Amino acid sequence: MIKFKADSLNIYAKEGNSIESTGNTKYPFGEVNKSELDSNQIFHEGHRAERYGKHFLKGHRLFGFKNENQIISYIWASLLPNNIIYFWDCRTDNSYRGNGLYPLGLTLLSKQFSNNSQFYICCSDDNEPSKKGILKANFKFKKRIRVIYVWRFTITIDTSFPFIRIYYKNPYLFPL
Repeated sequence: MIKFKADSLNIYAKEGNSIESTGNTKYPFGEVNKSELDSNQIFHEGHRAERYGKHFLKGHRLFGFKNENQIISYIWASLLPNNIIYFWDCRTDNSYRGNGLYPLGLTLLSKQFSNNSQFYICCSDDNEPSKKGILKANFKFKKRIRVIYVWRFTITIDTSFPFIRIYYKNPYLFPL
């Protein structure tokens, strides 16, 4: 059976020198260790702990907000060549949504990695809460791409170029 999925993604960017100040939060924010995956409820849905364990092996880093040693919101970060930081696979526990943790986390990470870095994040075109948080963190919309997943292939259609790029597996589409 061939698996098929299509998505429309928005790409947002931010320069390291455009980092604004942030408010304080009552929840501590910092890097999450691989050993914390099994002990936190937020990772139990959809076999996330198992999947995320593999991300650590590839050198990706996980950051999150905690309440009484439980992770309540998290953001994955990948450090790419040419001082590019890519934020991805972000989530806030349902009971903590609406507290501004997502945009605050993006802003705190942007400050942490601000040494001449460029920051990118993608979200699905129909994910209005995510788009709102990204814009609140002062990211700017760059472009929309179409992504089609067929079996093990990823076909990325970038309408800002006069051609179609075809990638195998997960491409990095940066710099833009």
